[in-house]
Amino acid sequence: MKICSNVIIMSLACLLWHSANAQIQGAGPENPAPKTVTIDVVKHYTATGWMGDGTNGTKYVQIDEVCKSNVRPNRQTCVKIAYSVGPATWAGMYWQNKPDNWGDKPGDDFSARSFKKVSFWAKGEKGDEVVEFKCGGISADGKSNKDSFEATTGTITLEKNWKRYEINIEGLSLSSVIGVFCWSASETFNPTGLTTFYLDEIQYE
Repeated sequence: MKICSNVIIMSLACLLWHSANAQIQGAGPENPAPKTVTIDVVKHYTATGWMGDGTNGTKYVQIDEVCKSNVRPNRQTCVKIAYSVGPATWAGMYWQNKPDNWGDKPGDDFSARSFKKVSFWAKGEKGDEVVEFKCGGISADGKSNKDSFEATTGTITLEKNWKRYEINIEGLSLSSVIGVFCWSASETFNPTGLTTFYLDEIQYE
């Protein structure tokens, strides 16, 4: 009986040691839980921040967030944007954290999420469309809230085939995110007056 009891005690002690060791290795200050969770912009945010010719309803700009043509391999849909130049000679649109939020409501706080970039795929209908993409930058006069950051690709010439792009946001203050993602195009860089392009997998990561 004594031998049996000793074996049981040793087995319990071994189990407790392994359990404690596993907890130490799986958590705690040296192994914190990851804070970064990828955010799908189109899925979670609203395309409402219209600018320039885009403020005239669908007269000059049309957007289809579930376009089923020209999609990437193994993808079901993409975002199609078609812009025909109007009187403002430029247009743009933000996916905003809340519908039509230009600073009347607070931005989302991403400061604890460890995001380093905003990535997305894009292609042009013909392959020579010039578009600028950015995130942040909403800072309207007289509004109580604004974006705490701004980052951009600058103007880029899209290719006819899908290409992945990134906007570096590492080290920027993401405590207030209103303008989650934006595109803009103008007649200056698109003299034909028609700009059609496609977007896919716009993500904070």
